Amino acid sequence: GRGTKCEVHLTDPRILLLQLKITKRSGKLHLESQGDSDFQVNGRISTKASVKPGDKIQLGPYDIEILDSEEGFDAVITFEHSRPLGDELSALKKRSNTKFVSLGLSARGWAWLLFIAVITIGILAPLTAYITKPKGGDPLGDTKRSLLADADQIWVSGPHSSVHAHFGDRCETCHTNAFKQVMNKVCFDCHDNAGHHADPSIFPNASLDGQQCQDCHKEHTGDKGLLITTERFCTNCHGEILEIAENSKLKNVSDFDEHPQFHPTLIKTHQPETFERIAIDANKPKPVDRSNLKFPHNKHLKENGVRHPDGTRTVLQCGFCHELETGGIAMQPISFEKHCSNCHDLKFEPQSPNKEMPHKNISQAKDYVVGTYAEFALRGNWIEPETTINNTSSFRKLVGEEPVVTEEQKKAAL
Repeated sequence: GRGTKCEVHLTDPRILLLQLKITKRSGKLHLESQGDSDFQVNGRISTKASVKPGDKIQLGPYDIEILDSEEGFDAVITFEHSRPLGDELSALKKRSNTKFVSLGLSARGWAWLLFIAVITIGILAPLTAYITKPKGGDPLGDTKRSLLADADQIWVSGPHSSVHAHFGDRCETCHTNAFKQVMNKVCFDCHDNAGHHADPSIFPNASLDGQQCQDCHKEHTGDKGLLITTERFCTNCHGEILEIAENSKLKNVSDFDEHPQFHPTLIKTHQPETFERIAIDANKPKPVDRSNLKFPHNKHLKENGVRHPDGTRTVLQCGFCHELETGGIAMQPISFEKHCSNCHDLKFEPQSPNKEMPHKNISQAKDYVVGTYAEFALRGNWIEPETTINNTSSFRKLVGEEPVVTEEQKKAAL
């Protein structure tokens, strides 16, 4: 064929890049046409054929003959360019030349025509549409406009994200300066409570000073979201972390496949609460989070749910406890009050159903329980657990009657 990878290179432009494949099987040469082309063997048109010495093949402008093979060779083949293009190619090239003059305009004229068309379509028409756009009204309203009135849409680089879709076609809301990227102060007009992306007391080197919001948050990408999710979102800083934080103990990260081993932060002791970062290593025992909490996931994530104090069953999902932070990077801490107390309340006394002991601090919980029962003792309206509903009259007191409490009971309560 005509391709550079062919062992037999045929230069005629009428030959395909790969036109004929020659192989030797069972002591015979086999020819197989590639693509939609064919060839002739001894005058017969074919796309596949087995040939022997003496056979003549016609392949386009080439005549091929199979000769007796010599010792040490699989085959001896001759190629002859019998039907070259000759003057036909030169004549075809002459007839194919087209000049700008023949089209009625010179090259300069066509250049000016194209320039005017680009200026009109790319600048004048969109600018006219923007200036004549009616002000006010619902930016998301279904208003029919002419093609010329919608010409400013040619400037839109892509669809809005869902969180900014309420702006509609009010481009000037964010793009306060024409043909310039959106500035940070425009973002802060709405996102004034965004705060620090990283706690400066913990990550003093993670400052974003000098960075633009649009460096990480890309608009006009549709439903793909505003946050960049490619690896460069991390590697822009962590690729050469020591250049940013020279005392960092972190290792460089070039891509996720070459990511160093993770070091999760675990609770080392729960009282007092101390933390440590431990490497996850296949050759070492698995790290243990000593939070003093026994939480069997298999019992809480049953398909039929878990029992609720109100008698119903609740089907829990991972997202009930594990919630992303606002930035979508880290996870929010899990707390008893938010994630556990709905099922595991800390009520401890039926005679005082609204009292719940405080969570987490053992000494506070103990003091709260002791104080509750001391209050019962001082008021004198405690009902012994074995007392039935029908036998509580002896513990009731009349209005204005002082509770019967001995001095010993008062001292014990206090």
